[in-house]
Amino acid sequence: TFARALAIADTVAAIDARATLLAEIALRQAEADDLPGPHPTLARAIALARRIDEPSFRFGALAEIAAVQARVGDPEGALATAGMIVSASQTGSVPRRGAARAEAIDAAGFRAEALAGIGAAQLLAADRAGALASFAAAVRSLERGALPGQRAIVLLDIAAGQAKAGDVAAARTTIERIGEAGPAAAPRHAIDGIRATAIGEVATAQAEVGDIAGALASAGTIGEPWQRATTLARIASIVARSEPGARR
Repeated sequence: TFARALAIADTVAAIDARATLLAEIALRQAEADDLPGPHPTLARAIALARRIDEPSFRFGALAEIAAVQARVGDPEGALATAGMIVSASQTGSVPRRGAARAEAIDAAGFRAEALAGIGAAQLLAADRAGALASFAAAVRSLERGALPGQRAIVLLDIAAGQAKAGDVAAARTTIERIGEAGPAAAPRHAIDGIRATAIGEVATAQAEVGDIAGALASAGTIGEPWQRATTLARIASIVARSEPGARR
């Protein structure tokens, strides 16, 4: 039962683990239409997360909680939680000595991660305008800095979401930003692979809305053979489902 799950969660010593576990339980409560529902559990999770001393752990927990809030139908609450992901210098506090820049980068990256997750949930809820606004806010957050690998992965998620929302132009602009992730800190081949995956997601989204010519054109720009072939196979599958008997 959920009461037992919550009781067990209360025994978890690590506060960050306890906060994210509560968020997971809240998600399952929403799926089961449990009363009083996920919101009291999420409120407990947020209160715990805000007490985490280590900034990166605090930011990560808040990002996970925000994504769950959006998934259970509370995008406004999710955006408020994402807004809590700020560095000490942004709140007027004094950061640990020598840690101000690193903390600001962490905050920007995790805030963008949260906003991208919120946008994905809004898209599933058919809130296209809200999703595109969240994706745009995620991109702006990344402009303040993020770890290269995290930046590239979040940009991939944003591009995929923008394409699914029908804004292919914005998705392509986002894909171009993936190359700005910094090859000195992230291997060039890894960045190129993430970019190829993002283009594949855009091509698939185009195919799903019936733009087969655009999808094939996008797929044709993928330099990595495995990803290009996988994308073309997905497009062919979409065409076959939409046109019984079609072969590509």
